[in-house]
Amino acid sequence: KKYHVRVVNLLSGNTNLDVHCKSADDDIGLHSLPNHGDTYEFGFHLNFFGTTLFFCNLWYGKFKVVFDAFITKETFILKQCGDNVCIWEAQDDGIYLHNTVTNKSVLKYTWGPNKLTGNNNLDVHCKSADDDLGVHSLPNHGDTYEFGFHLNFFGTTLFFCNLWYGNFHVVFDAFITSEKFVLEQCGETICMWEAQDDGIYLHNTVTNKSVFKYKW
Repeated sequence: KKYHVRVVNLLSGNTNLDVHCKSADDDIGLHSLPNHGDTYEFGFHLNFFGTTLFFCNLWYGKFKVVFDAFITKETFILKQCGDNVCIWEAQDDGIYLHNTVTNKSVLKYTWGPNKLTGNNNLDVHCKSADDDLGVHSLPNHGDTYEFGFHLNFFGTTLFFCNLWYGNFHVVFDAFITSEKFVLEQCGETICMWEAQDDGIYLHNTVTNKSVFKYKW
């Protein structure tokens, strides 16, 4: 069975909405919805392990939000989406999930500030399929934020992080359950990401070298 995620721009006026959706395996890329009523939709099949999760990053003007757009849970798919299509509506006060069976939309997430002030405050929001670690601010050069975890039973643990400052942002996989990634790129049990002016670097704790991985 094929499932779909649809994003609808219902912002007042013709306010441009930017959309960037990803899963652990697929980066759907950046898409812009310039006009009220514009939609963007993508389809997919569930993976073998039944752990498929897509998150979406939506932003316009000074506001943004990151949320799980699809979770492989029967209660989410049937009771919240209504069927195999999950319709997300971006409205002025937040993000609504439209149930295709009841034909009702429920407010799920509110917009947050994008901090378009030109300062160097760095905001960090990391998540996995099971854990939302919340938003953390690093206001000063040299500030750090760290979290720890154990691998899940299936060996599929993945954390992604959304980083932003000023009018720049990036979303990337911060931890992947892969021996090649953990040992060859991170260096050991700590994956150290450095946000620099030109982009995001991964610091190898064994070689003590930082490698450029993602640009803003």
